[in-house]
Amino acid sequence: MRGGASPTGASWRGVRRRRRLFSFRGVASLLLPIMAALCLVAPAIAAERPLAPLDVTSPRATLRSFLDAARHVEAAFVAYRAAPDHEKLRAFDRRVARTARLFDTGALPHAVREEVAAAAVGFLYDILLRLPPEDLSLALDAPQEGDPPIQWRIPNTEIAITRIAEGEQAGSWLFSPRTVARLPAFHAAIIHLPLQQPSAVENWHLAQSNLSGPFFYGEAIDRLPAWMRQARVLDTPLWKLVLTVTLWVGAALLLLIWLQVVGRSTARATTPIRALARLSAPVLLAVLAIGVRRFVLLEISLSGGAFAQAERAISLMVVYVAWSWAAWLVIIGLVETVASLSLSRDQAYHANLARFIGKVLALASASFVFVLGLNEVGVPALGLLAGLGFGGFAIALAGKSTLENLFSGLTLFADKPFRVGDYIHYGEGAGVVENVGPRSSRLRGLDGTLTAVPNTELVTARITNYTARTKCLFLHTLGLRYGAAPEQLERLLEGIHATLARHPMVEDATGMPRVRLTGFGDSAIEVEARAHVLTTDYATFLAVQQELLFEIMRCVADTGLRLATRTQTVLIGRDRGDEAGRRDDDDTPRPG
Repeated sequence: MRGGASPTGASWRGVRRRRRLFSFRGVASLLLPIMAALCLVAPAIAAERPLAPLDVTSPRATLRSFLDAARHVEAAFVAYRAAPDHEKLRAFDRRVARTARLFDTGALPHAVREEVAAAAVGFLYDILLRLPPEDLSLALDAPQEGDPPIQWRIPNTEIAITRIAEGEQAGSWLFSPRTVARLPAFHAAIIHLPLQQPSAVENWHLAQSNLSGPFFYGEAIDRLPAWMRQARVLDTPLWKLVLTVTLWVGAALLLLIWLQVVGRSTARATTPIRALARLSAPVLLAVLAIGVRRFVLLEISLSGGAFAQAERAISLMVVYVAWSWAAWLVIIGLVETVASLSLSRDQAYHANLARFIGKVLALASASFVFVLGLNEVGVPALGLLAGLGFGGFAIALAGKSTLENLFSGLTLFADKPFRVGDYIHYGEGAGVVENVGPRSSRLRGLDGTLTAVPNTELVTARITNYTARTKCLFLHTLGLRYGAAPEQLERLLEGIHATLARHPMVEDATGMPRVRLTGFGDSAIEVEARAHVLTTDYATFLAVQQELLFEIMRCVADTGLRLATRTQTVLIGRDRGDEAGRRDDDDTPRPG
């Protein structure tokens, strides 16, 4: 047995040898691809230091930093595509944002810098993946002799990296603003060429713009019609554009519905409650804008295109409009709440002054916030305001009347010729003052019409304030028929004086009331009755005046006199001397 090999043992050893060989080959066949993948990915993962600053000390260092950062972006994209979730999407966005720091976007508006820089990452990575290897190798490995120039280009391209001269990034080498602006054109010119470097994605710009959040990723997008998935508008997939616009329209409709609800539910509410309810509208607008923007960012994932930049700017501007609106309502609400507590006449005056100043402050605050928003989205409103020069002088001249009315309103409050609620007469108009605003004052006429009078007109006009009087003047002239005896006139004067003096609303003062025979008119003997009625209310004065006039009529009747009617006698005659003269001068022959 020892000298010979047992067939059974040999067979068993052969089987074990084949099993070992099979197991080795099987394990090797499984491990080799994994090890190869790890060899490709492990260096990038090992080399990633999220907190380490990017090397921008030289043009080549910046280019090398971009390629390293782009590989991390690629690894994050592959991980998200394999198992989509929000954490992986945020990791991908963080890597894109880190890579985007290598682009000089300082000249762009704050609102679109992130969008433009994120799109530039995809554009530039696509371009570099298609450059000939020798050009890229020359750009990375060629020795640098002496100090680099202010601007450095990748060989055989117009892609420039420039040195930042001032600011927080002074001394850093970044891809130039001109390069950032021209990357879409460079990308369009080279994207048809085959890849020269291995990459998990053939077209990174297209992959970025088609990327969506976990909610829409996969089957949700596959259910859409092919034309909606493939069509692009403003460098954005059509389905993303339609969904984004739908969200904003829905937010606008929700805000309009809320405004209707607030208006109806607070119609009879107190001033503080109404002010708080109105303030909810801009708060809701800000919440809706932030919510829509958040959903667009996390689920729709707009990236880079013109529509994405416009949506970002609009969403930011809507938030600033909401805060501007809120600033206006807060100031107006506080002023109206304080004004609603005013009871006395002096308090009412100060309340209206507070309203006036509050409107000016509210307008200034709202305008300031709105201008900040315009500045954020790229409209240099602050710079325009600061450097208008001659244009500012022209605008000031154009707004001369507005400024005049504003200062005239302040003059009216300082001079106090009238207050809200006073009945005044100015120029050719009259009415009850209902409001004094920054531009005009509103007066309610006796016929119920409302007239807006510019403040400058009131400042320069002669104003009679009937409400400010302490008493009302009763002044009437009686016309008596000629033929009255002096004794009758004396009794009438005494009777009218007694009637006026005993009325409780008539002032009893030195020389008042006064009844005098004042003259002989063309058709009547004139008697004047003058007295002061102790009231400032015009309706009360009219009632007292009516009583006194009836009593005067009775006095006239008791003395046997009669009131005269105004008459005029016209005598029509012919001057015979003139007629005879005309006859003598007439040489016309007469018959017979």
